[in-house]
Amino acid sequence: MTGWHRYLWRLVTLLCLLAAQLRLASLHQCGKNSYSSAGQCCQYCKPGSGSQVLKNCTASSDTVCQCTPGTQPVETFKWGVECSRCPPGHFSLGENSMCKPWTNCTAIGKRTLRAGSPQADADCEDARTPGPPRSPPTSARTTTTSSSSSTAHLRVTTQSVGVLSTFQSLPDKPWSPFSVIFLVLLLLLVFGVVMLVLGISLSKRDKRQLPAIWKPPGTHSFRMPIQEEHQSSLAKV
Repeated sequence: MTGWHRYLWRLVTLLCLLAAQLRLASLHQCGKNSYSSAGQCCQYCKPGSGSQVLKNCTASSDTVCQCTPGTQPVETFKWGVECSRCPPGHFSLGENSMCKPWTNCTAIGKRTLRAGSPQADADCEDARTPGPPRSPPTSARTTTTSSSSSTAHLRVTTQSVGVLSTFQSLPDKPWSPFSVIFLVLLLLLVFGVVMLVLGISLSKRDKRQLPAIWKPPGTHSFRMPIQEEHQSSLAKV
C-alpha cells in the first residue's frame, strides 16, 4: 500500500469515528427515548400560543401538536406547533382548524338565541312566535271533548202522534236570550202541530158516528098535491 493510500484510509476512518461521536453526543443530549433529527431533539408545543400535545415524542417519531378551540395554526414548518387566537367575531373548534366568522342570524331571517364565542358559533332560532306548549294526550282528548260539547245541539224525534224533543247543551254554560226565545217558539210550534193532529183525528171520528140521513126509495115516490089535482080534473073532462 502506497503512502497516499494509507493517508486516504486514515482520513476515512477518522471521519467515521467523528460521525459516531456526534451521533452518540446527540443521543445523550436528547435523552434515551427522545427523537432526534438533523441535530435537533423533539420539538415542543408552545402552550402560551394555544398549542397542546396530541402525541408525545418517541425514539422513532416526533411530537404531534394541535391547536385548542379558539385558536388556529400559524403557518410554520410544523402544523400545530404554534397557534394564534381567533380574531373578534370568529371561532374555531380546535383540532388545527382555521377560524371562521360567526353566523349572522339576522341576515338569514332568524334571531340570535346564543351569541358566538371564540370556541363556538352563534346559535340561531326561527323568528316566528313559538306556539303554545303541546299538552299531554289525555289533556288533548279532554279539550277536544269540551270544545265539541260546548255548542248546544238539538235533536227532534217524531213518533206516530207525539213529538219527542231532546235538547242537549253544556250544563255549565248560561243560556242566551236568543236561545230562550228559540226554545219557546219551538215548543209553541210543537204544541200547535199536536193540537192540529188531535183536531183532525176527532173530526174524522165524529163524522163516522153521525146517523145516516133517510132518503126516499125512488125519485118518483111522491107527487106534489097541485099536480095530482090538475090531473084528476082533466080526467073528468
